[in-house]
Amino acid sequence: MVTRPARTGGEGQYVHVQDVPAGIGEARNDVVAQLLGRRANGMTRCYLGQFVAPRALLEQCHGLGDPALRSIGAGQDTYATMLAQLAVTLALLGDIDQARVRLSEAFSEARRFRQGLTLPNVLVRANWIASITRSTEMQQHTEELLALSTEHGFPLYLGFGLVYRGLWLNALGQAQDFTWVLMLSVVFLSFVTARAAGPVGVLCHEHLRSKRRAAS
Repeated sequence: MVTRPARTGGEGQYVHVQDVPAGIGEARNDVVAQLLGRRANGMTRCYLGQFVAPRALLEQCHGLGDPALRSIGAGQDTYATMLAQLAVTLALLGDIDQARVRLSEAFSEARRFRQGLTLPNVLVRANWIASITRSTEMQQHTEELLALSTEHGFPLYLGFGLVYRGLWLNALGQAQDFTWVLMLSVVFLSFVTARAAGPVGVLCHEHLRSKRRAAS
């Protein structure tokens, strides 16, 4: 989602575009629009480095678990992916136990509904959490993400899988393999989407850290 400030009329008065859907939903008393707006708002603010507000917003989105709303996402279950993003937000806030609870719920929902891109989406966020906690679960999640993406032809998620495989190899001290995966990830993701800049940046940072460790 593109996030930018939009002028609302008064001098110095701006509203982020991710706030608009929720505002429209409230104006129209549209519960579904409100839920989707809070979900979009919470996810976007998390990417912007705001963690307290996203937690509050995402905690208000459990209504997306209504069976009638499970298929409104574009190829993915909005409820399971919301739970996964909430888990990431909790982990970033340091509430690791609650993050694991929400992530477990997200996996349960994703595997139960088996809807398109839902499980790869949850696996990416599971790896995000594993990178925060330095958990060995990253290897398991990465291999499942790579297998799933290869089987079903999900190029974006295959790219993310390569990124996390690189991070895992670096954690194991396999610098040569890590460098190869780094270059493959950069080339592959550059053809898929510019949104990969964040994960690739993390990978480059880890590469520099490994070089410094090897030199010391």
